[in-house]
Amino acid sequence: MMLVNGTPAQNIPADDRGLAYGDGVFRTLRTVDGRPLHWALQYAKLRDDCDRLAIACPAEALLQAEVSRASGEYANAAVKIIVTRGSGPRGYAPPGSPAPLRMVTSSPLTMPPIPDEGIRVHLCQLRLAHQPALAGVKHLNRLENVLARAEWQDPEIREGLLLDQDGNAIGGTMSNVFIVEFSPAGPVRGLREPLFVQYRELVHRQFPFLGRAAPVGGDVAQGQPDELGCGIVAGEVPAGLDDLAQTAVYALDGIG
Repeated sequence: MMLVNGTPAQNIPADDRGLAYGDGVFRTLRTVDGRPLHWALQYAKLRDDCDRLAIACPAEALLQAEVSRASGEYANAAVKIIVTRGSGPRGYAPPGSPAPLRMVTSSPLTMPPIPDEGIRVHLCQLRLAHQPALAGVKHLNRLENVLARAEWQDPEIREGLLLDQDGNAIGGTMSNVFIVEFSPAGPVRGLREPLFVQYRELVHRQFPFLGRAAPVGGDVAQGQPDELGCGIVAGEVPAGLDDLAQTAVYALDGIG
């Protein structure tokens, strides 16, 4: 199902700024019987991202109801929430009185079986650009991820690890990455306080044996153990970097 501003629809206005300029943000999350997992964290991050772009965030109760409505027909669903600045005239300048557009889509969540030995992870050649103003914002401009994902066609490779211009591991093409028991202990690059604290507490509750979460450095690509990635898809998933030393990578269920 697809809801646009709460109404079933299959299209959006051609002058929507999210379509024209990527002027918006999104979240991808999992629902079980229409109930979004870790909803408080998901909404907090969406609201924070909207604030960063000066877009009015939809009310929490309204959005949660639309998520449940869109996904209720599936026992397990993948739900995507998109919030754009809405329609506007030609040109980059934001409209003076924008009317944000919200879109909620859902599809049944299916996962291919995970081998006992874990999954393979490709080390992407594309390097992420530095842009502090957008760091950590899940905005609609995803061309870096699209180009990185195009680097491999091998179905045995399930994810790609992205580095920045300095060679630091930042995340996967479709997942976040944390490292555990590695210094310093401050917030992950691009993940702002207090959201980092909430993510860290969730990590500790689900994986108490892993220790503390901290930024991922370049040493990870050389085999430093105990990474933690979070995405909506699979729960705990061991993985190894393609053509590099083995490393332990995990996907934390419920965080998009």
